[in-house]
Amino acid sequence: MKTLLLLFGIFFLSVLLGSAEGKMVAFVNFVVRHSFVTQSNGITDMTVAAAFKPHEISETISGTNLWRLGFFGARNMEGTGPRANEIHQLLSPAQRSQTAFPGQNLTFDASSRVNLNNIGPDQSFPFYCVEFAKNPLADPDFTFQVANDEVPAILCQNSQSLPRSAPEQETRPSALFTSLTARFQITKSPDDTIPSRATITVTLEPHPRTDVITGTNLWQLGFFGSRNSDGSGERKNESPQLLLPVQASQPLHPNEPFVLSVERLINMAGIAGTDESFSYLCVEFGKQPTASPEFLFLGSDEDQTIVLCEKARDTEQVPDAFPVDTIRPQILECPDIDAPSVIAIVELGITSAIVPFNEPTATDASNSITVDSSCNSGDRYPVGTTTCTFTFTDSSGNRDQCVFTITVLTEDTTPPEVFQCPDEVTAIVELGITSIVMLYDEPFATDNSNATNLLQNQTCQPGGSYPVGETSCLYLFVDPDGNKNSCIFLIKVTTSDQTRPTISNCPTAGPSTIVELGLLYGVVLWTEPTATDLAGATLLPRTGRPGDSFPLGNTPIVYVFTDPSGNEATCTFIVTVTTEDTTPPMIVNCPSLIERQVELGVPGLIITWTEPSATDISGTAMLVNRTHAPNDFFPVGITQVIYNFTDSSQNEAVCSFMISITTDPILIEFTTNDLKVQEDIDDVTINLNLNQTIERTLQLVLGFEKQTQHLQHQGKIFERKPCLPPCLSVLKLHR
Repeated sequence: MKTLLLLFGIFFLSVLLGSAEGKMVAFVNFVVRHSFVTQSNGITDMTVAAAFKPHEISETISGTNLWRLGFFGARNMEGTGPRANEIHQLLSPAQRSQTAFPGQNLTFDASSRVNLNNIGPDQSFPFYCVEFAKNPLADPDFTFQVANDEVPAILCQNSQSLPRSAPEQETRPSALFTSLTARFQITKSPDDTIPSRATITVTLEPHPRTDVITGTNLWQLGFFGSRNSDGSGERKNESPQLLLPVQASQPLHPNEPFVLSVERLINMAGIAGTDESFSYLCVEFGKQPTASPEFLFLGSDEDQTIVLCEKARDTEQVPDAFPVDTIRPQILECPDIDAPSVIAIVELGITSAIVPFNEPTATDASNSITVDSSCNSGDRYPVGTTTCTFTFTDSSGNRDQCVFTITVLTEDTTPPEVFQCPDEVTAIVELGITSIVMLYDEPFATDNSNATNLLQNQTCQPGGSYPVGETSCLYLFVDPDGNKNSCIFLIKVTTSDQTRPTISNCPTAGPSTIVELGLLYGVVLWTEPTATDLAGATLLPRTGRPGDSFPLGNTPIVYVFTDPSGNEATCTFIVTVTTEDTTPPMIVNCPSLIERQVELGVPGLIITWTEPSATDISGTAMLVNRTHAPNDFFPVGITQVIYNFTDSSQNEAVCSFMISITTDPILIEFTTNDLKVQEDIDDVTINLNLNQTIERTLQLVLGFEKQTQHLQHQGKIFERKPCLPPCLSVLKLHR
């Protein structure tokens, strides 16, 4: 449920006052405020607060039924032309009779349910209006002026701000009443076997919140005699329906008196008799079971009625003889001949229209009426004015006529027809581009008026530059009668990433490594490639990483980079693992030292040994050189023997060992007197004065020309340190 307040503002009217007979009131301004509370199906509770200010030179206007405040939908801001869902009177009886004083606001606060169907910005009636005027039933009569004209004051508002009812569950309208009065006039027949003539008038006051009820077979008005004042108990001579079809279909409007008057022949036998057993005359008012459309009576879905009874002696009864019928039939709802009574509007170019209307009906006490008409509801009528006559004649020859006109008007209400209006115009640009020039086929329009240049406004055009995103475009077409149509569409520019990521550092020559012959795997290192992309690049699982072990041979490595749009870029290269023989041959049986002794004076000795050999992982190890061979002669002293081996990769291995041939040790006898001992931390140095014989013998055996000589004395080794002569020989005793 939604409430909306609208303030029309102050509408100033210029008033030119002239002379007029009787009293006169002229209004200089008025303010109208609306409040709407949406119900459902277009039915809305409306409250109108209005203030009307008479001119200071106006006269005081007092009486009954002075004012009328109405509501309707209109096609234009002026409120002229056809009206939709009109409520003729919003004011209650008390408000209609308010006194107007010069210069003082005349205020009203009226409530009613209104039908907003067909009233709205997209409907046939885009404006809603309030009309303030003199009530035709004003008593006494007076002159009502607005801007020097005796016309109603009309204020209209664009319905853009009207509440729209939500698609709620359907709610049936309700007929609500605040009071009911009945008046009985009975011309009693002198003989109970002859029906009596009765005129029964029922007046109901609609509740301000009642819905507008229109349709067919709406109401039921019955008559019966009763023993009780509330109509309870047994009913006498009941007539369940006194209304004619046209009366049973009388519309109900808020704040407008609802009056039903019938003349019927009723059976009064046993009613208001001498025994007074059925002394009450009763009417029962309610909804017909066959009402169309369906509505709620008194706001309830149950079968309810309003019963009102009067004591028979309180009614007007005429005990005369049953008179001769001289009364003409009473015509109901005859349109005013002085105004276009029935109006139909057809589209420009159409020459006629089928016009349905409520045909006039009549009532008569005889209940026997013949009708002669020149028009029929639902017939086709030409553009222009057609005069219709309905003649009603009762069984006694009494007749009356209803004459009215049917007017068929033409109006151009058809908006231009738009062609080539796209739902949307789309383009895709590469990610990073911000706009694009768009070309499209422009919409155009034609109109039944054959007018050209219908395009009044456009917000887009082909060849324009449109940014990434959505741009709303409007083409507005208007014909000479103001009918509008538009083409609204979107220009959608979206980005699409169709560019692959850009790879950097993709190896052009594949990384490689060399491993020792005999290994099956090798670790390969490289700088990993990277990728950039406008949307960001992601590396998918790769087939190898730096530092991984790879088998001998070629292994393909694939780096795949992808962006959020699925574009892929690939870096592919080969990782190569090769072998190289860098291991020298392995020597077997390489001697460490061969020592031999010979007698003093023997120059040397033939030495033999098991020759070393070599193996290699390549399977080939060759002896390429040796300095000596077994059974060679070696002189006294130390000789180095070298074996050189090589494999197919020219890796070399050397076996080197020493052959030492020495003479037996010389025992030197000397006393401590011959020694000069000098001690330090690590050893003892002995200075020995050797005679020439011993010196020569030492030279012969050991050779003093070498820097280090050894002597053995009493199991101890002496080391000779040479010095420049003349000096004593120095022997160093190792501890």
